[in-house]
Order: sequence, then C-alpha cells, then structure tokens
Amino acid sequence: MDQLKLRVLICFFDLEAKDCSVTNLAQLLGEEKYTISRTMGALEKSGYLDRTNRRRPFLTKAGEQAAKRYKDRLDIALEYLLHEGIGQADAKKDAIFMALCCTDETFQRLREKEGCGRVKMMFRDGTTFGGEKLCRYWENGVYHLPFMMYTNIENGHISRWNQEFAHPGLLEIKNRIGIVQIRVSFEKRYTKFWYWDGENYRNFERNGSVLLFPAKFLRFISIGTEKGRMLHGEVQVKVQEHGAEEVLSLTVFIF
Repeated sequence: MDQLKLRVLICFFDLEAKDCSVTNLAQLLGEEKYTISRTMGALEKSGYLDRTNRRRPFLTKAGEQAAKRYKDRLDIALEYLLHEGIGQADAKKDAIFMALCCTDETFQRLREKEGCGRVKMMFRDGTTFGGEKLCRYWENGVYHLPFMMYTNIENGHISRWNQEFAHPGLLEIKNRIGIVQIRVSFEKRYTKFWYWDGENYRNFERNGSVLLFPAKFLRFISIGTEKGRMLHGEVQVKVQEHGAEEVLSLTVFIF
C-alpha cells in the first residue's frame, strides 16, 4: 500500500459510488486521470476494488475492511498531530505516512493518548469528581495508568511501597465501568491490602499478584490548563504486613 492507493481507498470509503469516477477522483486528489486509473487497477488486483462495472467501481468486502482500518488510523494520527500543534496541511500529509508505516502498538498508544485528551477536556473546569463519572466518557479498552504510593495524604512523602509494585498500572473500561489493576511483587503476594470506599475499608480483589478495585472509588481533580492539564486521582489504601498496619495514598495520574 502506497500513499496514493491509500488516498483512493479512503475516497471510496467516504464518498458515494457515483462520485468515485476516475475523472472526479483525479480532480479531487490533484492527479492525472491515467495515474488514478492505474491506481484503481492496482487496488482491483489486490482484491480491494470491484471494477466489473467500469462506470461504478466499488469496494469489495476486503476493501471495506482495509479502508476502515486505514481511515481509523488516519483520523487518530491527524488528531494527534493537530493536538501537537502541527499545521493542518503538514498534519494531513504526515498522518497518511503514519497510517501506512506505524505499528499497531504505536496506534494503540495514540488511541490511549486521544482518549486521555478527550477525557481531560471534559473536566477542564478544575472541579473534583469521582472515578465513576470519569469512566462514562472513556471508550472500552485497557489504558496505562501511572501511579504513586504516598505515605499518607497529610505529608505526601513517597512511600517505600512503590518499589513493590510494577509500574504503570492499568485501567480497564468496559461499558462505562472501570477497574484499576496494579501488580504487586512476588515477595509481597501474601501481604494484606484494603482500599477505602468512602465509608469502610474493603479487600482488594486478587488475580494472582494483581490487585483490582473499582475505579469509581477514586476521587479526581483536574489540574493545569490546556496541553499541560492532568487529572489527579487518589484513594486511601491500608497495608498490613507482619502485624503492622500502614495507611497509604494511592495516587493515579492521567496526563
């Protein structure tokens, strides 16, 4: 797949079939008609285009799937570049290159960043809110969730417990419900952990060495302005080891 093939493929995905003639696409894309015709022939050979009726070519099922995939990538890349301050014309060119060349892992991270940006905009007024409200505005998926453990809310010292967890944690959203997952070290897998639900301490759900709790019990505040904005959320955690208890503040960050 090259850039012109991608552009033609997206045109067939976005436009009515009657608007996808060689002449119309040549005018729309600023290319010679013979170049567009050759490109359409290449897409036909790849199984993406049905040109049985030369006047009304259309996408095959494989073509629709490919076009949808690249369209999604193109939209994500363009949104990211515009957010980073790239000009409209350059962003459109570079988004095509990214859609063709970047890995699925890269686009997964860009989707996360896009989701974070959208959610931060929803809470840009700086008010406090709960994790339940946050999750209503996030699409289904698993997102990286940086976090820190502090000794307690009052003095804010970084706790020694940070080194006992794998970083970052994860936030899994499904049907507007969020679950936070943090992995404790193998050596601490038998340590007891509780989280504060606003009234009582509850046991973390466990899946091996992974501790899970509902994101709705996090309390968030929006900090900063525009591109520098982040969401700061926390929940109290109680740890019991060798009979001694310690209260920590589990603090998460959405940048």
